[in-house]
Amino acid sequence: MKQSSAYGTALILGALGTVITMVFHPTGSDLLQTNEHAARQGELLAIATHSLALVSYPVICFGIVGLYRRLAKNELIKTAALIAFFFGAFAIMIAGASSGLIAPTLTRQILESDEVSRATLHTLLAYNFAINQAFTKIFVVASSSSVI
Repeated sequence: MKQSSAYGTALILGALGTVITMVFHPTGSDLLQTNEHAARQGELLAIATHSLALVSYPVICFGIVGLYRRLAKNELIKTAALIAFFFGAFAIMIAGASSGLIAPTLTRQILESDEVSRATLHTLLAYNFAINQAFTKIFVVASSSSVI
């Protein structure tokens, strides 16, 4: 396989991974189901979809390196775009880890805890959601800037 084909394939596979992630992406309420079986399914789905996204972004970054090599001659602009994209990719990986790996643990603890601990865990879950949203916004700005 030619190098350019490998980079292009990586971009396609990475994009496909992120699309699959969003198609099956659970909501926060899926993780807090009172039905034990539904809650467990929500947890597994959250972990699986976010793990797929966490694997997809390094693959996309590999493909972006190939795109970087083929772009116009202006090294300064294309290097700035590459750095912006990688910065955004790092941010979305933090968002994915908080939403897909930390949140299911917190929701499991909420469902299994006593009333006293539950309030603290809900506060931690809200903080985790705020972290997720902040890093998602960083991703949107950084990746959009890289495209521009």
